[in-house]
Amino acid sequence: MRLNTLRNRLVALITLITAAAIAFVYLYVVPQLESSLTAEKLRRLERLGNEQAPRLAHALESGASQRQVEELVRTTAQSTESRVTLLAVRDQSGGPVPAFVVADSQAEATAIQAR
Repeated sequence: MRLNTLRNRLVALITLITAAAIAFVYLYVVPQLESSLTAEKLRRLERLGNEQAPRLAHALESGASQRQVEELVRTTAQSTESRVTLLAVRDQSGGPVPAFVVADSQAEATAIQAR
Protein backbone atom coordinates (compact mmCIF):
# COMPACT_ATOMS: atom_id res chain seq x y z
CA MET A 1 0.00 0.00 0.00
CA ARG A 2 1.46 3.33 -1.01
CA LEU A 3 0.95 6.31 1.30
CA ASN A 4 1.08 8.88 -1.46
CA THR A 5 -2.71 9.08 -1.87
CA LEU A 6 -4.97 10.91 0.54
CA ARG A 7 -7.22 7.88 0.94
CA ASN A 8 -4.35 5.62 2.00
CA ARG A 9 -3.03 8.22 4.44
CA LEU A 10 -6.47 8.58 6.06
CA VAL A 11 -6.86 4.82 6.38
CA ALA A 12 -3.41 4.56 7.99
CA LEU A 13 -4.18 7.47 10.35
CA ILE A 14 -7.54 6.02 11.43
CA THR A 15 -5.95 2.61 11.96
CA LEU A 16 -3.19 4.17 14.08
CA ILE A 17 -5.68 6.17 16.18
CA THR A 18 -7.84 3.08 16.74
CA ALA A 19 -4.83 0.98 17.74
CA ALA A 20 -3.66 3.70 20.14
CA ALA A 21 -7.13 3.91 21.73
CA ILE A 22 -7.30 0.15 22.20
CA ALA A 23 -3.79 0.11 23.67
CA PHE A 24 -4.71 2.94 26.08
CA VAL A 25 -7.80 1.09 27.28
CA TYR A 26 -5.91 -2.18 27.64
CA LEU A 27 -2.84 -0.74 29.38
CA TYR A 28 -4.42 1.99 31.53
CA VAL A 29 -8.14 1.48 32.10
CA VAL A 30 -8.32 -2.31 32.49
CA PRO A 31 -5.73 -2.59 35.31
CA GLN A 32 -7.39 0.25 37.25
CA LEU A 33 -10.81 -1.33 36.82
CA GLU A 34 -9.51 -4.72 37.92
CA SER A 35 -7.87 -3.17 40.98
CA SER A 36 -11.06 -1.30 41.85
CA LEU A 37 -13.21 -4.41 41.49
CA THR A 38 -10.82 -6.45 43.63
CA ALA A 39 -10.82 -3.80 46.36
CA GLU A 40 -14.63 -3.63 46.29
CA LYS A 41 -14.90 -7.41 46.58
CA LEU A 42 -12.52 -7.43 49.55
CA ARG A 43 -14.54 -4.66 51.28
CA ARG A 44 -17.73 -6.64 50.67
CA LEU A 45 -16.20 -9.84 52.06
CA GLU A 46 -14.91 -7.99 55.11
CA ARG A 47 -18.34 -6.51 55.78
CA LEU A 48 -20.06 -9.88 55.33
CA GLY A 49 -17.45 -11.56 57.54
CA ASN A 50 -18.08 -9.06 60.31
CA GLU A 51 -21.83 -9.66 60.01
CA GLN A 52 -21.55 -13.46 60.08
CA ALA A 53 -18.78 -13.84 62.69
CA PRO A 54 -21.09 -13.56 65.73
CA ARG A 55 -23.24 -16.47 64.49
CA LEU A 56 -20.18 -18.67 64.08
CA ALA A 57 -18.71 -17.59 67.42
CA HIS A 58 -22.00 -18.29 69.19
CA ALA A 59 -22.18 -21.77 67.67
CA LEU A 60 -18.66 -22.57 68.83
CA GLU A 61 -19.17 -21.10 72.31
CA SER A 62 -22.46 -22.94 72.82
CA GLY A 63 -20.79 -26.28 72.13
CA ALA A 64 -22.40 -27.05 68.78
CA SER A 65 -21.42 -30.37 67.24
CA GLN A 66 -18.95 -30.57 64.36
CA ARG A 67 -21.82 -31.39 62.01
CA GLN A 68 -23.81 -28.32 63.13
CA VAL A 69 -20.76 -26.08 62.71
CA GLU A 70 -20.11 -27.47 59.22
CA GLU A 71 -23.74 -26.89 58.26
CA LEU A 72 -23.60 -23.32 59.57
CA VAL A 73 -20.41 -22.71 57.57
CA ARG A 74 -22.08 -24.08 54.41
CA THR A 75 -25.21 -21.94 54.84
CA THR A 76 -23.05 -18.89 55.55
CA ALA A 77 -21.10 -19.56 52.36
CA GLN A 78 -24.32 -19.89 50.36
CA SER A 79 -25.81 -16.69 51.77
CA THR A 80 -22.62 -14.68 51.19
CA GLU A 81 -21.80 -16.33 47.85
CA SER A 82 -18.22 -16.98 48.93
CA ARG A 83 -16.01 -19.69 50.34
CA VAL A 84 -16.04 -19.76 54.13
CA THR A 85 -13.26 -21.38 56.12
CA LEU A 86 -13.38 -21.46 59.90
CA LEU A 87 -9.87 -21.59 61.36
CA ALA A 88 -8.58 -22.30 64.83
CA VAL A 89 -5.76 -19.92 65.74
CA ARG A 90 -3.01 -19.85 68.33
CA ASP A 91 -1.78 -16.67 69.98
CA GLN A 92 1.95 -16.29 69.56
CA SER A 93 4.34 -13.41 70.09
CA GLY A 94 4.00 -12.32 66.44
CA GLY A 95 0.19 -12.36 66.61
CA PRO A 96 -2.43 -15.01 65.92
CA VAL A 97 -1.24 -17.94 63.81
CA PRO A 98 -3.66 -20.32 62.04
CA ALA A 99 -3.44 -23.79 63.56
CA PHE A 100 -5.98 -25.96 61.74
CA VAL A 101 -9.23 -25.89 59.78
CA VAL A 102 -12.36 -26.33 61.91
CA ALA A 103 -14.79 -26.30 58.97
CA ASP A 104 -14.72 -25.40 55.29
CA SER A 105 -17.62 -24.71 52.97
CA GLN A 106 -15.96 -26.67 50.16
CA ALA A 107 -15.34 -30.38 50.18
CA GLU A 108 -11.57 -30.24 49.77
CA ALA A 109 -9.66 -29.03 52.81
CA THR A 110 -7.01 -26.98 51.01
CA ALA A 111 -7.66 -23.78 52.94
CA ILE A 112 -4.48 -23.97 54.99
CA GLN A 113 -1.45 -26.18 54.91
CA ALA A 114 0.48 -26.85 58.11
CA ARG A 115 4.03 -25.52 58.11
